[in-house]
Amino acid sequence: MKGTMNGTLKKVFLIALLLPAMATADVKSYMADSSNSLVNVMSMALADGLSAADAVAAMIKADPSQANAIIATGMVVAPDQYAAIVA
Repeated sequence: MKGTMNGTLKKVFLIALLLPAMATADVKSYMADSSNSLVNVMSMALADGLSAADAVAAMIKADPSQANAIIATGMVVAPDQYAAIVA
């Protein structure tokens, strides 16, 4: 499982590096606001038009220390996009 999680995290970080700067700008500001929960940030990112996978990648880019919690949040908020989140 640990090897799978490391592979998943590497893929998510790679996706985050490929995101356009505009897409990550709002997520970064959402993450900087301590009154926003991860669920709120994810919901706002989805409302802004990001896919769940892109939102997860942008959130991890904004705060890598919360990577595991962010991935779990993505799977809870958008279970129908599970495959894209962990791909």
